[in-house]
Amino acid sequence: MKIVLIILIAVIISGCNSHIKQNNSFPEFEISIKDNFHLSEWDDQIEDIHFIPLETKNKIIMGEIQKIIFKNNRIFIKCWKSGIFIFDEEGRFINLIGQKGKAPFQVNHLFDFSISSEGRLYLLDNGKLLIFNQDGHPISESFFDIKNKKLGHTINLYAFNTDTLYFWHKSDEVEYKYHLTLSDSTGDIKKMMMPYTHFSFAAARFIQCGEEEWGITPPSLQDTVFSIIKGKVVPKFTLKITDNSENIPDLIAYSRLDYIKSDQFIQYELKYDISDIRGDIVYNSNHLLVTARNINRGLLKRVLINISTNDVKYFKIPAEPENIFHPRKFYLSYNDYFVSSLDAWQVCKLVDEGKTSSQFLSGIRRDELLKSLKNVKETDNPVIMMIKFKEQ
Repeated sequence: MKIVLIILIAVIISGCNSHIKQNNSFPEFEISIKDNFHLSEWDDQIEDIHFIPLETKNKIIMGEIQKIIFKNNRIFIKCWKSGIFIFDEEGRFINLIGQKGKAPFQVNHLFDFSISSEGRLYLLDNGKLLIFNQDGHPISESFFDIKNKKLGHTINLYAFNTDTLYFWHKSDEVEYKYHLTLSDSTGDIKKMMMPYTHFSFAAARFIQCGEEEWGITPPSLQDTVFSIIKGKVVPKFTLKITDNSENIPDLIAYSRLDYIKSDQFIQYELKYDISDIRGDIVYNSNHLLVTARNINRGLLKRVLINISTNDVKYFKIPAEPENIFHPRKFYLSYNDYFVSSLDAWQVCKLVDEGKTSSQFLSGIRRDELLKSLKNVKETDNPVIMMIKFKEQ
């Protein structure tokens, strides 16, 4: 199937559209969730696991976690309607920034945040950029000069340094109005690249996939996954969903808006029995992790791909965690671990029910993990879960 996102990949690299299809320098992986294949056991893929309970201080409770970044021995977490929480690598609370308000260094609507290679924390407000140091102490804030054709409506941000920032940016001067756009901290547009017309801009995100590598994961039906490595955009993988017919017509917005509304997209998927990637694509040097769905057939599966062997394994996603090693969502990868979270009340419930054993755990390692969770209370902030998968 063709979606506008894929057609215009050539904008990123000169001559890239035909080159990407023939280029063997980055791998292509095939996914199918319609077939009646054997589902693997999740616990069998785990080599190690680590928990970081997040300190609950002064009754500051986190909302729904939307994004996590690990950098410079800090954990930065964006929460729904709460701001950015900063913890050290042991989970001790450091600061809370980005709260809603009209005072300096407060926000109207916190769209996204990023941390540069210099260790500066960038917060993206509506037309405003706020900069803090890694402990959350304010440095500067600036407004984009929209009238003089600088950055207008921006959603989602990656900051490499002061002169190299990437946004999803809306421009009324081009056919496909939302693009991956290279800019600087003043809002001056340097280059407009990948167009984006998918219905959900929450999906057009920058996902940490290592120390200095960030995946660009706007999901569609057959995507090339791009990465930003040391400030440069490069192709990384191609995901091919073999469930879908090549003759499915393009999806075109029928509203005055320049992106596809969710109800139209769902009807489109139902009509053509489409399988697609849902949510973020997270990877490291060994594995690629995605969630695939087919709304028409009620299928939702987690997919783990071994990058070296091309081995693809599929797993069910239970409505509720079956034990403390079953996360719902992954936010990033860091130091060979994939990072997720569990709510404190879920941890307490699973521990109380004795759902803490697995074949990959020795008795000693299980005791160590339970010791790290012994002080968690139901009303506490979430627990960070870090999972390392077996290489083979």
